[in-house]
Order: sequence, then C-alpha cells, then structure tokens
Amino acid sequence: MTAPAPRGALVHAAPVQGKSRVAFLDIGRGIAALLVVYTHIYNVFIHDFRGQRTPVTDALDAAFTVPFKLDEQGIGGVAVPMFFLISGFVVTPIALRLGARRFAVNRLLRLYPVLVFVVAVAAVLISLGLSLLSTKPQPVTPWTLLSNASLWNFIDRPFGSWVAVAWTLAVEVLFYATLLAVLPLLRTRVWLAITVQLWLVAMLLITHRAFGEEYRALVINMTYTLIPLMGQVVWAACQRHIPAWLAGTFITAAWLLFVWASHLSVDPEYVPRAFPIAVALLLFLLGVFAEPHLRQRPFWTALSDRTYSIYLLHGVVAFPVMHWLIDDLPLWLTVLTAVTATFAAAELTFRLVERPSHNLARRLSRSRRTPTSPSVRPSQDPEQTTRLTPVRDSAPPT
Repeated sequence: MTAPAPRGALVHAAPVQGKSRVAFLDIGRGIAALLVVYTHIYNVFIHDFRGQRTPVTDALDAAFTVPFKLDEQGIGGVAVPMFFLISGFVVTPIALRLGARRFAVNRLLRLYPVLVFVVAVAAVLISLGLSLLSTKPQPVTPWTLLSNASLWNFIDRPFGSWVAVAWTLAVEVLFYATLLAVLPLLRTRVWLAITVQLWLVAMLLITHRAFGEEYRALVINMTYTLIPLMGQVVWAACQRHIPAWLAGTFITAAWLLFVWASHLSVDPEYVPRAFPIAVALLLFLLGVFAEPHLRQRPFWTALSDRTYSIYLLHGVVAFPVMHWLIDDLPLWLTVLTAVTATFAAAELTFRLVERPSHNLARRLSRSRRTPTSPSVRPSQDPEQTTRLTPVRDSAPPT
C-alpha cells in the first residue's frame, strides 16, 4: 500500500494513466507557439509592413479570426492566455513540492538563461541596424542591455523592448513572486491563498493612479497575473482542494477584474483584452476533460519542449531574415526561409542553452533529504508530469 501523501504535498510528479507527460499541455503549448509565430509574421510583416494578403491567411481569418472576434490581435491572441493558463496550472504544484527557496532557484534557471541569450543576440542585431520584432527599441547601452535582460524594461519608463514578446515573462516573474508570497497559505487554505491574490490585484487597480508611471506599469503587469491565477484555480479544482462552484466563482471574479482593468486605461502601452481569455479558458478546460482520451505523441512532446526557444527567438531571427530576403525572393519563399531559420535557431538554443539550464535547475532544486520517487525518472520534467487526478491527502481538501 502507498502511504497517504502529507498535507502539503498536493500534487506529485508522476505519470498520468501510463503516460509520462500530460498530453494536452504538450498540445496546448505547441499550438500556442505556432499561433504566435504565425500571427506575428502575418499581422506585422505580411499585412502591416508589406500590405499584402494571401489566400491561406484569408481562409484562416474567415475560419477563426472573424468568428472569434480576434481581428485586433489575430488568432495568436488566444495563444498568450493559453500559455498563462498552463503556467498557473503547472507551476503551482511545483512550488508546493519544492518550497520557496528551491522553487525560486528552479524558476530563475529555467527563465533567465535563454532570455539573456536572446537579449544579447537582439542587442547585436540592433547594433547592426537590423529590424527585429521589437517595441520602441532603445539604443544599445549597458543600461538598456541590463534592463532588457532583467525584464525591468517592462516596468521602467520610457518603455522600450528589444524582444517584444518578453513582456509575458515579466508577468510570469510577478506571478512567481506572488505565488511565493502566498505559499504558506496555499499549503493550508487554498481558497484563502486564491482570495488574497485576487484582493491584491483589486487593490492595485484601485490605487493605479496614486503613484507614477512605473507604478501603473507594475499594476497592468500584475493585472495579467489574473490569467495564470485562473490556471491555478483549475488545478485546485482538479485536485479537489476547492469545490467546482467556488472555482467558477474565482474564475468569474478574476475575469471581471480583467474586464474592469481593460476599461481603466491603466497604462497606454498595454491594451488588455478580455474576450481572448474567455476563448483560451474554454479551450483549456476542454483539454483538461479530454486528457484521458489523448495519447502522448513524440511530435507534440518535441515541439512542447522547444516552445520557449521558438517563442523568444522568432522575432529575433525570422524578422531580420524576412527583411533581408523580401526584395529578392517571393513572399512564400521568404517566409519559409525565415521560419526554417527560426526553428533551426530554436533547436540550437534548446540543445545548447535551454536544456542544460533546465537540467541544472532540476539538480539544484532536488531535495537532498527526500529520495526520488521510484515512479519518476530523474530526467523527467515536473512541468510535464503533473497529475490531473487528485492525490489522496491524509486530511480533507481545504
């Protein structure tokens, strides 16, 4: 017989129904990354820069963009909320399992090595005068290099980012910090920990005009942490730490706070859109319920492992390549070459930077006192082995 799990161990890293990974997480990550790449290439380069349309993009717009009211962001507008939902769902049990110190080390080593590498590449390319997917890029100086590499540029004003998509990482860091702050509560009173996080965002929104521009930037970034918080709520409901009706109440409250923020004009650099979150949440819940019927596929596993590198690199690799080739090659060949270069660069980054840093993170965050569970191989990634079924606790769920 297996001994009951201790009260704090809400989720264990273990295979789910004979699978070593949660299939819908792999599929969700993979599709989201592809949608982000497609949307940026089409919206920013093909449509806005070149002023062109293609039969393929028109068909996708007619099938998805228009019916789902994603005209402003494109179908990639659903991808970022999906990433955030997955993060909240996956990272919460990891924090509970590792504890504050080891969790902080784990996240630091998983997030920053690839980011610093991509920012360094972006700095070189900007210095050479190449065009990247960036937002109000500032000149390359030691301060702007440090600001972009640390993600402080998303709080600092005037605003500027060499790697435009890195704003989501600033949101992730704030979510991790909030998660660490409520970790003691999360171990004993899950409902109260979620309530505190909602209350914190509400207080920030109420006071968003009380201080300067940097404070408003902090407030709007904290507002986006409501999305991974929704993922945390889904995790809590799946683990039966809160009842379904309370999970629905929390998700509704988080969504309404986000809707409120979208009407406050907190920061002119950000335009919160609530509808894509609702679409992403619906798709995420469908994935949760479909998981027992999904198989683990090597393609989705490999793509999911590389989504972080693909996500960060496509604006730094694909866009300079497209700007360089577009005058000499047909549009379709230009885009194909740029996408191929992006995936090649992502593969190299994954092998040489991301995977070694992840392995180091796992080694440093592994407990020396607790032996590894025989059901989990040391090489397994806890972000991919989260249970969807509840783990029996020695005490009733809180």
